[in-house]
Amino acid sequence: MPYQKNDKIAFSNNNIIDTLTVTYSEINHTDKIKFGSKCICENSYVVNISSATLDVTAMFYDAKNIDQSEIEINNEYLTFSEQVNSAIINGKTYINVVIFVNPNHVSGIFQQVMIAREIGIVAIISSEDYWVITDDSQRQVEPSQIDFVSSNC
Repeated sequence: MPYQKNDKIAFSNNNIIDTLTVTYSEINHTDKIKFGSKCICENSYVVNISSATLDVTAMFYDAKNIDQSEIEINNEYLTFSEQVNSAIINGKTYINVVIFVNPNHVSGIFQQVMIAREIGIVAIISSEDYWVITDDSQRQVEPSQIDFVSSNC
């Protein structure tokens, strides 16, 4: 998800625009990090984007193992479901799409989040709303501007 702190991402739902702001973005990249009693490698990314109506935190714990990632929207957790080559959202085709679903979709409000590489979140689907990104141009993050958090064993 190519977001940096203070980025603005606009979503629409039935012609209502909601602009989310990146309030937190941290990339942890280290060769070894202490986990329990042993040292392991870590590549993780945590980002929070929020507005008056939505609060989204995406937690990608392992760059090589996306199925361990999760997304929290307004205190509801969604887990990795699948990665597809392409998906059509609101009449537009997106490639390299990762889909997260709510395992408690019967009792939860939010059902699905779709993320496209180099764009970020492209759709948030709830039982009542269907939020779609309004500016889906690819986002380029300059690697020299990324602050890596690292720790040693």
